[in-house]
Amino acid sequence: MIDTPETTRHSMHRKITLTSIAILLCVSSVCVAEIPRKTAIALQNRSPEQLTIEVISVVVKRASAQTHNLTYKAKVVKVSQTESNLREGDEITIRYWAYRPGKPVPPGSYPRQMEKGKIYKAYVGPPGRSYQRLADGDKESFFPTAASASFESVEADEA
Repeated sequence: MIDTPETTRHSMHRKITLTSIAILLCVSSVCVAEIPRKTAIALQNRSPEQLTIEVISVVVKRASAQTHNLTYKAKVVKVSQTESNLREGDEITIRYWAYRPGKPVPPGSYPRQMEKGKIYKAYVGPPGRSYQRLADGDKESFFPTAASASFESVEADEA
């Protein structure tokens, strides 16, 4: 077969198309979508503890090359719903792990990281399957229950 400008152009176009498809497949397999708002609200509504909290302290400990364990001490500012009889003024501990703290959080089911001195609506409860290993028998701490919607910033005057 003799290469003509037409067959060369067709071959080049085919290679570019196949390469583009391969790159698209690689990139799309890495991307994770944010959970739909409807799902986030459903998770929040099922949360056993629905609180407004003020973060008192933050402790970050490296767990692996990509993850860190986060421990927050927080003061309960308001109780919307509680199954553990929490009251305003109580201090609680919230624990979870984060993917590369301080870096942009990948979308999906990762809880947002909180900052000391800020106020948040918190949707927490006992450790679910994701946090059993981190909990290690800890019955005093609370853990995120609404994925990326577990902590929502609140302005101080809205608390």
